[in-house]
Amino acid sequence: MGEKECEKVFAVASKRITPSVEEARSEKKFAAWASKILAGRLPKDAEVHFVGSAARDTGISGDKDIDLFISYSKSRSRDEIVELTKRA
Repeated sequence: MGEKECEKVFAVASKRITPSVEEARSEKKFAAWASKILAGRLPKDAEVHFVGSAARDTGISGDKDIDLFISYSKSRSRDEIVELTKRA
């Protein structure tokens, strides 16, 4: 298969797996809502971060995967972080 054929295959595949604008917007809206709810249940020194493929617009259409990362102050112990996260 030549370079031009490979480019055509890639273009077709990319179009099929790339989320639509509406799908990407919906995922971001849900992530913002979930982040806000989660942040309200966490201590003031915790921060919620929307990360991963949905945040970077590199996801796959139909893949409902939202990655939220919580960071805490370095002064908190591992056990304390685990317990705070479970309660949130």
